[in-house]
Amino acid sequence: MRIQVPVLLLALLVLVGCRAQTAPPPAPRLLLSDLSGQTLMRLHPTTGHLDGPAIPAPGSPSGLATGRGLVALALLGRPYLQLLSFPGLDEIRRIHVGKGCSDVALDGSGRMLAAACPEEGEILLVEVEGGEVRRVPVGGQPHSLVWEQDRIYLTNPGLGTLQWVDPVRGILEGGVPVGLGPRGLAVSGGQVLVALFDANQVAVFQAGRPEEVRRISLAGGPHALVPTGGGALVSLMESGEVAALDLESGQATRIPVGAGAAGMALSPDGQFLFVCCEAAGEVVVLALHDNQVVQRMALPPGARPREVVFARP
Repeated sequence: MRIQVPVLLLALLVLVGCRAQTAPPPAPRLLLSDLSGQTLMRLHPTTGHLDGPAIPAPGSPSGLATGRGLVALALLGRPYLQLLSFPGLDEIRRIHVGKGCSDVALDGSGRMLAAACPEEGEILLVEVEGGEVRRVPVGGQPHSLVWEQDRIYLTNPGLGTLQWVDPVRGILEGGVPVGLGPRGLAVSGGQVLVALFDANQVAVFQAGRPEEVRRISLAGGPHALVPTGGGALVSLMESGEVAALDLESGQATRIPVGAGAAGMALSPDGQFLFVCCEAAGEVVVLALHDNQVVQRMALPPGARPREVVFARP
């Protein structure tokens, strides 16, 4: 028995050591919408390789939102939006909305969902796990959504406004004119940023003082926004560039990326920007420490990537 004790102790130590080690969390994946093929694609963010086959998403996949192991998908050409599992992208719920949605957003807990319905001129509010769909009339054609704490901001090209909704009471709280072609939207550090595609501007508001607006000229068709502390990254669809914009000075460094620069996603570590170049059919990676293109991820022929997000199981 004495001879076996060291062996037993060694086995116990190995067992304890194995239990102490925890498996690393699953690596995030890029999830992007393909307008041409009407599919969703999963890409490995380092290699750029497709992670499995494309998933059919009929009806012009538009806005994407991720959280708590699921994906919310807006479909412009379908009378419903989808909730999908991730990474499998199996449908777990279908929410009927009327005439299609242009964008979706999740609250901070990932339990409440908002959707913009441009043809109905309304915002939908619903719990992810089920429940009644509440409808908030906003008029016009709501386009993009951002859920910021206890408020939902939205752009409305049909009215040329920025609007905000109280999701608890389910009412439109207010709105302010912004100009022609409001598209992309971002909220950061108490500031609300709106990309004005037709006006070639970025409008900047203080969240509590929407009547005080600054307009920064930015030619090239501003489409989407990613805030970066005291600045913002802006995709310019017409010129095929990304502008690194200083919000205080209004100065911008313009970086050529590819034709039809559209949706963007910041890597979880904040070091890289992934840009959908819709007309070029590729995803371009920018290293933000020097604003240089470091990778071009080619997609299947004919693909038109519009929106991109990072998703984690």
